[in-house]
Amino acid sequence: MSTNFQYDGVKNYLKTYSTAEPPYDFNALLHLVLAGIENLRTNAIEQDFVDYACAITDDQAAFLRRLLDSRSESISKLED
Repeated sequence: MSTNFQYDGVKNYLKTYSTAEPPYDFNALLHLVLAGIENLRTNAIEQDFVDYACAITDDQAAFLRRLLDSRSESISKLED
């Protein structure tokens, strides 16, 4: 039961995270998300991709694409 409470608490924290005053700390939250992605990358099995890919909403997928496109653009600029 306490594990579920911790999960719900962490999920809610990540969904509602905001800094008390501007500027919003995009970097801090991004690193928390990246830690979760690293955990998924390390522990996921192939069936997880089939079973849970639909959990990503269209808005979330579009945001992830934008983030990845920005990454590609940044790397291209560094290589020039």
